[in-house]
Amino acid sequence: MDEQQQPAPPPEPPVAMEDRDEAGTVRRRYTMEGGVLQGAMETFDADGVPETRMSFHQGTLHGPSTIFQAGRPAVQMSYVNGLLQGEVRSFDPAGRLTAVTSFVGGKRSGDSQIFRPDGTLFRRESWQDDQMHGPVEEFNPDGSLLRRSTYVANMLHGEVLTFGAAGTEPERVIFDKGLAQGPLAPLAGPAPKAGLRQRFFGKKGG
Repeated sequence: MDEQQQPAPPPEPPVAMEDRDEAGTVRRRYTMEGGVLQGAMETFDADGVPETRMSFHQGTLHGPSTIFQAGRPAVQMSYVNGLLQGEVRSFDPAGRLTAVTSFVGGKRSGDSQIFRPDGTLFRRESWQDDQMHGPVEEFNPDGSLLRRSTYVANMLHGEVLTFGAAGTEPERVIFDKGLAQGPLAPLAGPAPKAGLRQRFFGKKGG
């Protein structure tokens, strides 16, 4: 007579755990379920100030996560199955937003924005599969456009326009796979001065 199949044992319940240092300060707080991390894991410095808060699902990073600096959020991000997904937001020590970077499947893809300390937009970049690819724009503190360029596979390619005072024609430089081909005549008016080009691109032109 065949032995009756025994029912599977019930899953182990989640276990909340803490790791402490010799002084008794909690340095890590987390939950184990089925032998792997599940849910939030927090780490702290020797003074008990938060350092990280990471989310796990069945032992893999999954969900919102934060890295702290002196107790303030320094980086906020989200993971899906161990890979960065969505916006990564970076902050300076005063808590001001410094950058927003988009990720898809663990790779930088989409728009990235860099901000000045006063919150104004300094630079907007386009990324694809961890390479700068597409239009890039830089802005003056008043919000007006300073420079427009295009990148292909991390290299400047095509026309770079640098804008001066209102009513003046932009300076134009053509790049071919990262190499400057020399300044071009402006869209109208006199040729741009070499000194302006050198300030932006160096004496060698790139």
